[in-house]
Amino acid sequence: MATSKPGSPIAEVLADSKLGAGEATPHPREDPKSSSADTQLSKEKPSEATPSDGEEEEEAVVKLNRKQLAIMTIAMAFAIFLIALDETIISTAIPRITDQFHSLNDVGWYGSAYMLTMCCFQLHYGKLYQHFPTRIIFITSIALFELGSLICAVSPNSPALIIGRAVAGSGASGVVSGVLIIIAKAVPLRERSMYTAAVGSVYGMASIIGPLLGGVITDSRLTWRWYVSGS
Repeated sequence: MATSKPGSPIAEVLADSKLGAGEATPHPREDPKSSSADTQLSKEKPSEATPSDGEEEEEAVVKLNRKQLAIMTIAMAFAIFLIALDETIISTAIPRITDQFHSLNDVGWYGSAYMLTMCCFQLHYGKLYQHFPTRIIFITSIALFELGSLICAVSPNSPALIIGRAVAGSGASGVVSGVLIIIAKAVPLRERSMYTAAVGSVYGMASIIGPLLGGVITDSRLTWRWYVSGS
């Protein structure tokens, strides 16, 4: 039988007939070791997909037990109560203050000086809390708030009272920012909204109680200087 040369028409016909008869070209054998290694890597990949990211976000930076959290919440609530009380408690005392200082032209500054500095220093306190220890900035803000209240209590004239209100507002700004930052550091994420809402409700109650308490104290034997220094 004559053999066909490669590339001849007879060789091409024989090759086509073999393919049509179902003779498939052999595939290279797979290495069992490499296939098992690939299977093991595919099983390990899902476990490396950072499952602990959400858990780390929920954990608090400062670990406190329930008793310590309760004490901290009460302290933060008192701080917010005094800050909110000082916003509105002076509103009912403004007529007495203008009569004493004869400063009807300054009547708008007694309330707005406090709110103006309280709003202006929010961003600055955010940077201070970011770069310095929270405890030091928070205590300094409380001291600044009390210093402003003391200036208001001993003010001999209307400009001194306005300056005292501005100083107290700058300290109040740091207290408000500090309360929120302390809650964020000490309370887990899943419970943070509850603590923030509790502190916010205290702010709302103090805003309502402020004018009522200011009117009662102003009409009593105590003067407006007493509760300005006390708040």
